[in-house]
Amino acid sequence: AGAWNNLGNVLADRGDHRGAIEDYLRALSIAPAYAYAHYNLGKSLAATGHPGEAVAHYEKALQFRPDDPSIHFNLANALAAQKRWYAAAAEYRQTLKLGPGRTEAMFNLGDVMVQVGNLGEAESAYADVVRERPDFADARVNHGNVLAELGRNAEAIREFRVALRIEPRSADTHNNLGSLLAGQGSLAEARAEFEEALRLKPDYGEARDNLRRVTALEQAKAGP
Repeated sequence: AGAWNNLGNVLADRGDHRGAIEDYLRALSIAPAYAYAHYNLGKSLAATGHPGEAVAHYEKALQFRPDDPSIHFNLANALAAQKRWYAAAAEYRQTLKLGPGRTEAMFNLGDVMVQVGNLGEAESAYADVVRERPDFADARVNHGNVLAELGRNAEAIREFRVALRIEPRSADTHNNLGSLLAGQGSLAEARAEFEEALRLKPDYGEARDNLRRVTALEQAKAGP
């Protein structure tokens, strides 16, 4: 069974998940209680667009290895792929309980909390991620988005600025920052952000509309 599992791993590493699935199934036909063959089979099933089947094999793996945070994490990802948000959240929390400091699990928990409308817990999750990994641009952006939704615009602006220092070519982040700056009356700064968003993504309709609006406000403010 171990040899078939190892062969499956070689194929999976090469991107041949269909071949890997066949080898993992051979391993399980010999040793049905082989936890890591179930786990690896789940990963290949998830990679080929079968999250429901992946869930079944991750759950089987957990029967034999209940304290493995990697299995809980991948189970959570498969549940999230099925939009089973609350079940996914429970598995991300279990991952973090068993493997503290796993920032990907905390980041994904934040995403799930956004999906269910729990912005307070989402904000807390993203804040933990950026404390652990200050250079994680996507976490900064998501944290900024949630802060903006919570009306904490000054903090959101700070997060977007940090995110852009890390990843300056994000048109969406420039646009989001511009929107917040416009909302607080910093029209020239907002215009610069919208212009940069359009430079990076010339067909960005939302940024073009925002630029048009902020330009009109500047002209109105300037008077005749």
